Amino acid sequence: MGMVTVTTRNEQLELRPFTLADTEDYYDLVRDPSIAASAGFTPAHSLVEAEFLLKQQAKLPQIFAIELTAIHRVIGSVGLYERMTNTGEPATLEMDLGYMLNARYWGRGIMTAAVARILRYGFETLHLRRIRRSYSLIVWN
Repeated sequence: MGMVTVTTRNEQLELRPFTLADTEDYYDLVRDPSIAASAGFTPAHSLVEAEFLLKQQAKLPQIFAIELTAIHRVIGSVGLYERMTNTGEPATLEMDLGYMLNARYWGRGIMTAAVARILRYGFETLHLRRIRRSYSLIVWN
């Protein structure tokens, strides 16, 4: 499912599933140590490692590539990850928010727009009650 959103600077984004054609763009993301650290993984050291990570992401149905449509490049990802309860069971109507953005595109409102769109998707389409990011809690009223 593709979702379109627009940033404050009128840059059009498409949120869409990842494909193997995104490997080079994805490598550009996951090899950056600052992005990897904030997303909780070790940076990729090769295109092969990036392809492996991308294949893992592509298996998750609520994770989307952020494509900057003007240049047809994937510049980040945003999505909802399954949240586990204290007993190890999937949490009902609750997911974790995760995202990363190529540092060259920071400060342009892109992630703000992408997160707003994924939150709306989570609450309105998936009918979630809670979305968490680390220690933050977002509740839809």
